Amino acid sequence: MTNLVESIFIKNSPEHTVPRLSIGLPVYNGENYLEQSLKSILSQSYRDFELIISDNGSTDGTEAICRKYANKDSRIRYERYEENRGASWNFNHVVHVARGEYFKWAAHDDLLDQTLVEESITILDENPDVVLCYSGSKIIDAENHIIRQVPISENLNHKQPHLRFAASWRYPPNLVVFGVVRTEAMRKTHLLGPYSSSDRILSAELALLGRIYGIPRYLFSFRHHPAQSTGVSFPSRKGRSAWFDPKKKGERSFPHWRLLKEFYASIADSKSNLGLVERIFCYRSVMRWCIRHYRLLAWDLVKQ
Repeated sequence: MTNLVESIFIKNSPEHTVPRLSIGLPVYNGENYLEQSLKSILSQSYRDFELIISDNGSTDGTEAICRKYANKDSRIRYERYEENRGASWNFNHVVHVARGEYFKWAAHDDLLDQTLVEESITILDENPDVVLCYSGSKIIDAENHIIRQVPISENLNHKQPHLRFAASWRYPPNLVVFGVVRTEAMRKTHLLGPYSSSDRILSAELALLGRIYGIPRYLFSFRHHPAQSTGVSFPSRKGRSAWFDPKKKGERSFPHWRLLKEFYASIADSKSNLGLVERIFCYRSVMRWCIRHYRLLAWDLVKQ
């Protein structure tokens, strides 16, 4: 039985219209930057979308902010749950309930330039072999100051799957998976697993399914701040396991060995039409990853 407390869903007009894009915003105690994020989403030049906000049992002012915006904008569906089920469940939930042909994750602390969605959907409409479109990223601090800029990766857009696959574990996955993706392609993946760095595996799975197009301009702002759930509040991969799934708090983990296992599984389970040669090249890429990260694999064993 679900523990959904309440859902606010005001239908788009006209009634029964299905939007082309679903934006899923999973949130837990996000009052600090949530309004900024909502304003950047709702001010997009592309208007044909629904915004699904899934509140994972927030205990701060998140609920009040979400209700205020849901009552003002008919594109917003707000769902609130009694308990925090973890980031993996919440991120995956908004994918499962999405109705649009295209999907985009949004975070409560990131910002979108006004034309990001429109430009991304134009690329996807014109290029059937592109499964996801993202842009160059600005890394910003708590006060919206730019810390640095991250350009796109040309190899993620390569025609050969094994080169895209190799590029996926060299490029920051959190900057890719927040792009606009074909919903059908996203649902062919395992989504976010309940373990640290599962976004890296998701990025790899999407790279095997098709080209990942990068808009060279910097249209996405990824915030780095002291209250950030990953990388700051949970600096170690082992510690971040509890953020992905609270039930794993205190459990022994082998985060880099788990990544190794999932890299192999992403190739073996891929729903793309990978030929034998491409699969061999992909497996070779995983072996290179092992060589590159052998110290971290050993450290997993030593620190248990």
